Amino acid sequence: YSASGGDGGGVSLNGTSAILENCMIANNQNGLRASGGIVEITHCTFSGNSGYALSLTGTPATLTGNTFAGNSGAAITAVDRVPTLSGNTASGNVINGVTLSGTIANNSTMSANLPWQLNGLTIGSGATLTMEAGVVAKLFQKAVTVNGTLVAEGVADAPVTITSLYDTTVAPTFYSPSTPAPVGGDWEWIVFGAGSGSSTLTNTNIRYGGYRYTSGTVDAQVRSDGAAIMLDHVTVEKSFSTARGVRLVGANAILRDCVIRESTIGLAIEGGSPTVERCTFANNQYGITASGGATPTFIDLTFTGNTHNTDPATLWP
Repeated sequence: YSASGGDGGGVSLNGTSAILENCMIANNQNGLRASGGIVEITHCTFSGNSGYALSLTGTPATLTGNTFAGNSGAAITAVDRVPTLSGNTASGNVINGVTLSGTIANNSTMSANLPWQLNGLTIGSGATLTMEAGVVAKLFQKAVTVNGTLVAEGVADAPVTITSLYDTTVAPTFYSPSTPAPVGGDWEWIVFGAGSGSSTLTNTNIRYGGYRYTSGTVDAQVRSDGAAIMLDHVTVEKSFSTARGVRLVGANAILRDCVIRESTIGLAIEGGSPTVERCTFANNQYGITASGGATPTFIDLTFTGNTHNTDPATLWP
């Protein structure tokens, strides 16, 4: 399918399942919109559309070997469902990847094939969202709320990165307009609810969050409300100026081989019995604070360059 002049309506699939192969959707006001149904798109080209290239709402979609080039919106916009990606390319779009929002209610996997913008995302109770090794997820003024399970499967040479939309140290061509330098507080937080205790983040880098735009308050880049999450080889850094790196509220979490730096408080423990093992706290105002009758277990911690609590024997005021 192709239209010219930017005034074509593109393709709309409403509750219809479809298989598209070797197609071209070009020079429309919008490209292809699918709502409901099941869609498979293979070796198609989306180019020159003045709005979105491909919009998916509640649609299970498998996208393989497609080209998204020169569209004036995001290459792919997805709501409530995570598309399955393989071998796709994106260049010259405003967003050279996937914009994902809504509530994920099904077990899903975010592929490292293209970078992602998480534009207000909730993982619903009973659902698991898995981030493959090498996934880059960027945010701006939005949060990730975990009521189900979040699993980040980074490895040493292909970590998962969750960062500011403006961070060009990873996926540097993801956002095409000229951008300011990233700063702490560009996005909100990842917050784990009480039902998210099976969540595990491994070899994951988290930076530039910590300011809650929805409430105008300062909190943390990672917060657990009663969930026994595990952070394994996770780096949390460059928080909003007065934010915590990690905040555990009544959470028996496990932090292992983590680095938490450049926050007002690296780790704030408020009740609960977390275990913190072989972690480094660097260049924070306070390395660790504990309150609310917390009974943490600390093993082989390192403190360096913090304004307070630089002595590992003195973990909190």
